[in-house]
Amino acid sequence: MQVLTGGSAVALAVALLRPDVAHLALRAVLAMALVLLGTHLVVGLVRRVPPSPFEAAPPDFEISSPELPRDLAGLAEELRVRGRFVSETVTARLARELRITLQARRGLSNDLLADERALAQFVSPMAAALVASEGRALLPRRQLDSVLHELEHL
Repeated sequence: MQVLTGGSAVALAVALLRPDVAHLALRAVLAMALVLLGTHLVVGLVRRVPPSPFEAAPPDFEISSPELPRDLAGLAEELRVRGRFVSETVTARLARELRITLQARRGLSNDLLADERALAQFVSPMAAALVASEGRALLPRRQLDSVLHELEHL
């Protein structure tokens, strides 16, 4: 409002001193009033918008992280070894990470995690077999990417 008052005073002074440009000064004051009014209305509307229900909140639990880089280097070496199936060490580690993630994010109990059929409702059959057998199930190399992708998106 102070800007509008100041602009009006300047426009009045210009109109008195130069009557030939008084219509331009009046238009400038009108334009300033419309911009200020529009800004005021937009700010008022934005303040009334409720906060988003999808705000990010920190998780209530901690997901275990591997010991780096020694553990990661060992797993990478085992994955480089050729063969039809992924090694037992990798499948056991993958099963443990799947179990921890399912318990933390989905709240699944140990009894449910031991039942492969019930677990298949939440994850793929291969991931369910890994978790239920605690990593003793054979994991074909061609399915490793899909199980890792599933673990990332749980």
